[in-house]
Amino acid sequence: MNLNKYLREGHIEKLKNLKLWADLNAPKTLKPVLNYTLGWLAPDLLGTGFTVLVQTDSEVSAMIPYNKVNKDFQNQIHVGLVINAGLQMIKSLLSKHMTGVGFNFDNTEIKLVKKTNWTTDLRLKLFIDLDTFEMQLIDFQKNKKSIFEFEVSLFCADSKKQDQINYKIEIQKINLLS
Repeated sequence: MNLNKYLREGHIEKLKNLKLWADLNAPKTLKPVLNYTLGWLAPDLLGTGFTVLVQTDSEVSAMIPYNKVNKDFQNQIHVGLVINAGLQMIKSLLSKHMTGVGFNFDNTEIKLVKKTNWTTDLRLKLFIDLDTFEMQLIDFQKNKKSIFEFEVSLFCADSKKQDQINYKIEIQKINLLS
């Protein structure tokens, strides 16, 4: 059975219910680790075909296919899906650099610059300058809270223009086990 079809057949709702149950019923000492772990399932992206193509220390490249499930009322890839995909790429990159450290996104400011119609598969690319990023990580370790800025570039196959999403995220360190 196709994984995307399987996930669309009610399993996404079950994952959302599991996350809600963990929020409401998990013992206080386990709640942070359960929420953190279940947060990686990203139910908003399951069943969309979102795929990470490349991940290195400084780059994450991904793709959102242009298909019926991902289209909005204008027959373009849904903006909310693209924003969530960018957040997932950021989370993935952060977790690669902060192994064993729990974190939450406290405040998020998002700016979308969209010049093209998203009517083909959409490629997303997140690139960071490692020197700047390491300085932000040091600040994060010292203060247990820090503001990170990221830019995700968006490319459609049928356009030479590129769009972008700028994220300004306040990230807070959390204790996974109390």
